[in-house]
Formats: sequence, structure tokens, C-alpha cells
Amino acid sequence: MMYSEEEYNFVKKYAKFMPKLLIAPMGMNVENDFQFCTKDNYILLGNSRGIYNNHLEVIDIIKASGNLSPYVVKMFLSYGPQEKYFRFVESVISENPIFEPIIDFVSPEDFVKIYKNASALVINSYRQMALANIIAALRYNTKIYLSTKNVTKIWLENKGFYVYSIEDFASDYKTNNLKLTCEQAQNNYEKFIALTQENTNYVFHCKLLDILQNKAKR
Repeated sequence: MMYSEEEYNFVKKYAKFMPKLLIAPMGMNVENDFQFCTKDNYILLGNSRGIYNNHLEVIDIIKASGNLSPYVVKMFLSYGPQEKYFRFVESVISENPIFEPIIDFVSPEDFVKIYKNASALVINSYRQMALANIIAALRYNTKIYLSTKNVTKIWLENKGFYVYSIEDFASDYKTNNLKLTCEQAQNNYEKFIALTQENTNYVFHCKLLDILQNKAKR
């Protein structure tokens, strides 16, 4: 069970055996009531203290830009097993006031509020992860930057979303171009609605039942 055919095909290149693809449901019902969110001047970097976020590469981009940016960089560092990596990241950002680590767990309500107000989300992982964060960004008009090595970026682009690379982030950070336009935001929201309607719980259960029935006939 995976979220996209692109991810399935990527894993299939390295796996000796793969069962039939079953697309996971989005698990949400969202009304098509697009509202262009007014954004605050902060971006979100990573989704946890996990080393797979590759925070340091993005931190280096920010520090090397020379830009006196008005944007604060908030980092979800409240969970994850890599204590040594977390302490190192913490030491790197400790003397720079633009970085704001989020150390405490946030409530679901606060999580939504953070994404409604965030200008951009930067996930520099090379593998699929942080889907809940990415989905929240799509829903709430947050500009998304992903690594070109990440199959999630390919999937979202194939679905017609505006999604940007880490290289784009390096350029956009220098020019403070870290927010979606209203047209871009509306496009992403409409594509998001289509994605939730395409992958409903009902569709998932029907496909699962079909697989089980075909297996029983063999």
C-alpha cells in the first residue's frame, strides 16, 4: 500500500517482489471552499529532529545567502530518535535569532494554525516522508520546496501541483519570493480536492475487496 504509482515504481526497481499496487486513501473529506490564506513571514524547515530531514544543507543555504530576510525559520524538533544529531543542529542554530526550534509537541489545532500562517514548507529529505505536513501545506496555500531526489516531488508535479526544488528555495530566499500567488494557491487547492476525491476510503475498500476476491478465485 502506497500513496502513489511513482513511489511504487521507484521501490519496484530495488525489490525482488512487489504485490499489486494499492493506493492508500487520503482519509479526509474536504469541501471545495478555497480561501487564500494571509501568510506570516515565517517558513517551516523539516518535520522532525530526524537526520533524514537534512536540515543542515538548508541551514547552510540560508546562512550563505547574505540576505537580511524578514522570514523566521521555524523547525519542528519535538520528536525523533537522533538525539546526537538534534543536539548538533540545535548548536548550529542557537546563536542565530532567525531560527526558532519548536521543541514541545503541538496540538492538532495549533498544527493547523501553524500551516495556515506559514509562507513555505521546506522538506529536504531524499525519500518519501512528512506526508501529513505536505498535505497540510497543500490544503492551506503553503509554498512547498522538496528535494529533486524525493519521489514525492515527482508525484505532486505529475498531479499538476506547483512544487519547487531546494535549488529554487536558494534562489527564492535571496529575493524573498517565498509565498504562492493567489493563482498558484488556488491551483494547488483544486488539485488537492481532486486528489482527496480520487483516493477515498470507499475507493480503497472496493479495490482491496477486488484484490481479495481475485486471490480467492485462484
